[in-house]
Amino acid sequence: MSQIPLFQTEDTVPTELGELAYTGCDIYDDPRLGVKLRYDRGMTKADVYLYDLGINPISEDVRSEQVMEFFQQSCNDILVAAERGIYNDLETRTSQYLHIPDNSPDPMYLWAAFYYRQAPAPGVVDEGYRYSHILIRTDGGYINKVRYTYPERVKNDASRDMIQFLLDWDAALRGR
Repeated sequence: MSQIPLFQTEDTVPTELGELAYTGCDIYDDPRLGVKLRYDRGMTKADVYLYDLGINPISEDVRSEQVMEFFQQSCNDILVAAERGIYNDLETRTSQYLHIPDNSPDPMYLWAAFYYRQAPAPGVVDEGYRYSHILIRTDGGYINKVRYTYPERVKNDASRDMIQFLLDWDAALRGR
């Protein structure tokens, strides 16, 4: 069985982060693509991707050009999905460094927030507006990408829950 980057085995992956519960892991056939860990509760979900694209070394500096390129590619993937009709009425709401806490001198992530409607398709449960956040940094030689998505109707609670999710994820990474 393939290993999970930074955690090695699934039984060491955190079972709860913020308000979300761990629901599974996809280990990609190509080891450069790493894994996707899924957390969710109701219509709110977070997918955490840990991968290295076969690049060694990967900068640990969230402000580096290399990490910025990873971030831009992840954001571009969202724009391409909209061009293909997967997302309707896509708006980019922000793209910046995320500092947690707000007054922290160093950013925790590169962050972009998107607002859109999911296009009708098999398996799509809710076609209403939603927010989806892309957050990128690197940890232990891996790209650490979080995609946190929730319906518009829960935005106040979910945005606060997202910060707690990120803090819990950070603590899990430091505690491994």
